[in-house]
Amino acid sequence: MGALLNDLLSDGIWKYRVDLGGAFPEEYPEMQERYAGHWIELREPNGEEAMALTQGKQDEILKLVGKCLVDHSFEMTEGKKASNGDVYKLIKTSSALSAYVIEQWVAALPLVKRNAQSASALVEPSSGDTSEK
Repeated sequence: MGALLNDLLSDGIWKYRVDLGGAFPEEYPEMQERYAGHWIELREPNGEEAMALTQGKQDEILKLVGKCLVDHSFEMTEGKKASNGDVYKLIKTSSALSAYVIEQWVAALPLVKRNAQSASALVEPSSGDTSEK
């Protein structure tokens, strides 16, 4: 018996966790410390959403981060989890965070990895001979 469609729709979506402590360079240890241990989890985009990734428009990709944000480690106040919308606002307000999140997430997407592997398999090793015959 195969998988149930409801299970695939709810649990079959690929997710990726982005650890935010690495978003800031060494010159900013206070920011690294502030974000150390914090993370967000993004789901894979659906087919329609993936079109924004292929078009490469940064503002559209950033909006997609907000749509695909499914979990995070942030609290609004002690013991009260922040909403996904509030975490998305935080990401949008920092160019370092938004660029880092987009870079990490897009690079980890299965389709991006698969396409990169397929492209590298198509490139044949050069014989080193560049002369024309």
